[in-house]
Amino acid sequence: MNFQAVVVVLILTVPYLSVAGDEQVWKDLIRESHSLHNQKQYERAVDKAAQALSLAERSFGSGDLRVASTLKQLAYVYSYQRRYPESIPLLRRALDITETNYGPNHPEVAAVLSSLARHLGNNNERDEAQQLYRRAVDIRERALGPEHLDLAYDLMALARYAQLGKEYAQAESLHTRALKIRIKHLKPDHGWIAESWSALARLYLEMERYDDAVAAQSRALAIKITRHGAQHPNTKGYRATLKQMQAASARHRAGVKGSGFREAAMGKPTDGSGSTTPAQLPNLSSQAAGESGKSIQIRHGSQNAGTTENDPVVSLPGADLDFSELAREFRGLKLVFDPIGPIEALFYVFIVLALVRVFVRARKMSTPGFDVDTVQDMNYKRRVKR
Repeated sequence: MNFQAVVVVLILTVPYLSVAGDEQVWKDLIRESHSLHNQKQYERAVDKAAQALSLAERSFGSGDLRVASTLKQLAYVYSYQRRYPESIPLLRRALDITETNYGPNHPEVAAVLSSLARHLGNNNERDEAQQLYRRAVDIRERALGPEHLDLAYDLMALARYAQLGKEYAQAESLHTRALKIRIKHLKPDHGWIAESWSALARLYLEMERYDDAVAAQSRALAIKITRHGAQHPNTKGYRATLKQMQAASARHRAGVKGSGFREAAMGKPTDGSGSTTPAQLPNLSSQAAGESGKSIQIRHGSQNAGTTENDPVVSLPGADLDFSELAREFRGLKLVFDPIGPIEALFYVFIVLALVRVFVRARKMSTPGFDVDTVQDMNYKRRVKR
């Protein structure tokens, strides 16, 4: 009797032991796929994810959440190969599984919606992408609250679509909201905050609000210097973008203040449209943006290089950035340091030479006894000496 009981227990236990063993193998395959992806060995990462998917479907069932997780991993690797026609069906299937298990209004559903929207957008299916981003935002707002960190990415994505449609007021509102959320939840030097500042700067540049663009990109660059050091590739990229914005701002101001002749010679419009006043910029001094009240200490060079108290430090304001102050500083510095184009250089050289010529003639005409005859006589004496 006891022997029969043991046999029954073993028979009932074997399937569970098999599933447990399969789950460990599945986890190992997913872990290997992640590791290979991080090493940019995408084909091998795809192979491991595909093996994990086959195992999950066979061992756990096609509607299991582990299958959905594997589908997302495989789609993620495909995205780095720009294989969106292959990744999108995988994410649609993952969405169906997630909705079936959690219901249509769960934050996990919003996460899959956001991923699917990103792949659709990259595949130029923008209308559906926007719809899915809006649905993700709606789910997260109701389930997590209007200031949850997970909202920021979807809000920025919707802002970019509004920017593509020239809906600049809506784009600015969405970017500003995303920025406030990130400032509220993250450390002042977090890379996502720099990303939001830079996105806002690019929007202002497109709106021809040049001083505002420079101020926002300056804040993004300050965070990158603090986080990575001045020589990091990301920092250099942000610095290059800032220089382009500074040059655009200088060209705009020169066009507004200069004559119509100079602008016509350069083939640029002279309608005078340009940056708005700093008072129109987003005010981030609210509770969402100014909880820390901290200032970012920016040391020149990498923070890992062993900085000391004597190192030069730049102190920037905390979350409530004073755009008007930054704009005034850059307004005075950009014209000094920004390079000018060859046409502008020729224009300035021409003006200087003309002024010198007028000055010399005035001096000659004002000298007593210095007239045309005198000049002719001096020329004659030079010829005799030769």
